[in-house]
Amino acid sequence: MAAGAVITMIFIVYSSFVFKKQQSDRFEKNARMSTDLLTKAHPYISNTDSLTLGELEGKDVIVLFWATWSEKSALMMDQLELILSSEPDVTVVGALVKDATDTAEPVLSDHPFLYIDGTVLFNDLKVPGIPSLLILDTKGKVITTHIGYQEDIRESILDILRK
Repeated sequence: MAAGAVITMIFIVYSSFVFKKQQSDRFEKNARMSTDLLTKAHPYISNTDSLTLGELEGKDVIVLFWATWSEKSALMMDQLELILSSEPDVTVVGALVKDATDTAEPVLSDHPFLYIDGTVLFNDLKVPGIPSLLILDTKGKVITTHIGYQEDIRESILDILRK
């Protein structure tokens, strides 16, 4: 009986890892295959204008999918701001999702990012969690995607950008 429980537990853990990997792969594939990633307009949170990611060509771009209720999003924002202080040719786009824009207003002045309503982009790319990152090179090509927060995220991103 105990052996059956152990086997079931191992199967559940394995299945969870496989599912998470599939979600991550799908997010990256959707980003790479998107035909309008650079051309679709996303409204800014704080005004009536909009932004296309294609407007940012010439700079490395980090799109952060975030929400005010996510503590890990706040930690990620702090790490991305540190990256901006050492990498002036990087632009961070904070794509707010699953949140009301009025709750985000107090956060907008805390970090020097461009803030958009990211709900449509989040859904189009089937981003599996918050916070998540989409990193584009200077030509707008997807370099990588990342799901979740980790302690060494800043170093990982800098390694990716400096390649």
